[in-house]
Amino acid sequence: MFDLFLDQNVCSGVIPVMQSMNGTAPRGARFVNGRVLRTPPHGRKRGRGWAVVILAVLGMAAWWAIRGAVAEAQSGPVWYTVQPGDTLWQVARKTLPDVAPDQAVLEILRANGLERAVVQPGQTLLLPQGARLPRE
Repeated sequence: MFDLFLDQNVCSGVIPVMQSMNGTAPRGARFVNGRVLRTPPHGRKRGRGWAVVILAVLGMAAWWAIRGAVAEAQSGPVWYTVQPGDTLWQVARKTLPDVAPDQAVLEILRANGLERAVVQPGQTLLLPQGARLPRE
């Protein structure tokens, strides 16, 4: 039912394909010397290249996230020494900028066992996890 056309020139870059008796040929096929030939798919290598690039980027992102989490977990407690003129609200805004100030004040109060939001210059405060010291 099918005839297999073999190409004599292996280096021609053309792959032989099967043709049915009724003369139909697969999509993308071309005729050379009365035979149905199809060129190899070139898009596969390009597709693999993109897959490698995407996997590399995802791997680097995962490594970066893990590295940051490990570094944060390994860093010990963060302490802040109250400066003249500081209020607990200011300390909270400086050291926990990603947290709402009222919530940050409550976290600092709990971490230090304080009942009132009054601080004195020179007082050392334990900051909650995720806090960072302000740059001077």
